[in-house]
Amino acid sequence: MDTTTLRARRLARLREKLVSEAARAAWEQNLRVGIEEVLSTPVERLFPLDAARRAVEASLARPWLEGVVAPAVEASLLLVAARTRESTHPLGHYVPETHEVAVKKYLGRPGLVPERLLREVVLDDAVEEVMRDVLFDVLRQFYDRMNPFSSDTGPVAILRRMAPLGFGVMSKGIDAMRGELESRLEPEIRKFLQGITRKALTNLVETTIAKADEPKFVALRHHLLRWTLDQRVVDVVPDPTLAAQKDLRTLARDLTLTVLTGEDAKREIWALVQMAIVAHGRQPLREALAVYGIVPVVDHGALAAVSWPFVTRLVESDGVWDWFEQLSAEVDDELAGC
Repeated sequence: MDTTTLRARRLARLREKLVSEAARAAWEQNLRVGIEEVLSTPVERLFPLDAARRAVEASLARPWLEGVVAPAVEASLLLVAARTRESTHPLGHYVPETHEVAVKKYLGRPGLVPERLLREVVLDDAVEEVMRDVLFDVLRQFYDRMNPFSSDTGPVAILRRMAPLGFGVMSKGIDAMRGELESRLEPEIRKFLQGITRKALTNLVETTIAKADEPKFVALRHHLLRWTLDQRVVDVVPDPTLAAQKDLRTLARDLTLTVLTGEDAKREIWALVQMAIVAHGRQPLREALAVYGIVPVVDHGALAAVSWPFVTRLVESDGVWDWFEQLSAEVDDELAGC
């Protein structure tokens, strides 16, 4: 049998063995050994700085983010939202009692009220305008109830009941006085509220901050938690098909892409990666991960099962076998020349 025929038969037999059931069983064991080897290898050997920099630049390239990452994330969110909205259970159905107790305990901690945010929202001009209108309506209703000219218990009403016939003489004068008062009342109330509303809102903020950790306010936070957990999932998770949700996803995607592909982001991300590689370069990967509390627990069986189809497709591809044949020929020629 000539060398060429022998080489061809050997490669064909190797190809069969590499995708056999025996190879599939061996893949899990080899994967287990390989992962242990990787975890035991120093970081600097696994992530040479030049290669790491190229990887960071490639991962932040706009075509990759825009063509792969963004669509994948958006599709995932849509699927999650669609599946989640099928649930008719309340949110609390998915929160174990022990975790609810833990959240309630956290909500009872002091200093949870975001003071700066509260001031920024409550003291905004839009809120002040709303509060001014509310206070105006309150004062107006109070005036209408206590108005001596129109109230059922006011002096004018009493005079009407006491002297129904003789009251007509004074009626025109009283009506004129009421008209004058009415015309001046609204501008005066609004002028009064122009200065007092801001003071009232400031007092609201300061009082809320001062009392935020008192039992009643803690009870309010607990009540809001319970109310949230009682809401149905379908009522909480927005419908992803609504135009507003589509616009929000588009805005979030565009903003994220703009930030991540900017030179500042690239520079900062590479600085972090470089710092980590330099700081842990001589440590085995397992030890470096442990510094950050990461314990690599791998289900080798599951990983082998999900990766095996990719391995077999790679092994069976013509390109790989052309490369194998080339390597085999080179090795045979080198050995023949020895």
